[in-house]
Amino acid sequence: MKNAPVTIEHACVVVLGDIGRSPRMQYHAKSLAESRYLVDLIGYVESKPLEDLTSSANVKIHRLNPFPELNLPSVLKYVFKSLWQALTLLVALISIHKPRFVLCQNPPAIPTLVVVYVYCLVTRSKMIVDWHNYTHSILAISSAPDGFIVRVAKAIEFHFGRKAAAGFCVTKAMQADLGDNWSVRKSHQSSSTKNLHRF
Repeated sequence: MKNAPVTIEHACVVVLGDIGRSPRMQYHAKSLAESRYLVDLIGYVESKPLEDLTSSANVKIHRLNPFPELNLPSVLKYVFKSLWQALTLLVALISIHKPRFVLCQNPPAIPTLVVVYVYCLVTRSKMIVDWHNYTHSILAISSAPDGFIVRVAKAIEFHFGRKAAAGFCVTKAMQADLGDNWSVRKSHQSSSTKNLHRF
């Protein structure tokens, strides 16, 4: 009697930052790979990722090219950097096998949430967000809290964050805030990826 064929599931993990300094996202990728997912891990490689990832046959790391250093005013630099990141992330996503879901880290919401949402809409994949913090809150530290960039970031974060199929967050306080003030009801206060297997 023949064994039933094994169904191969693909998943994508997006870190618009240094993979090696993103322990939660590395853990997600490791957990998925151990659950027999084929994982495309997209991000910057500025420090060495976990050996469990670099040596795994189920994980393929896609290295993003960093934004070149340019002597520009801060607002212009932020705009051009966001456009650069959006383009390089989109190219990386287009190059991978269609995943069952894309798990992305927030922040940064710009351009991560926008690009991942559009990609998932086209490919009919699920978008899942790991909420580490709020992009607009971080931007407000170094600029006017009610400034244009902060308001745009908050609007984008609010709009696209609510479109995620599910999410994780680092604290119960953030989970409550996402539900009460952002209408994000499908977030889990956990670092475990066990809930991903339902999607």
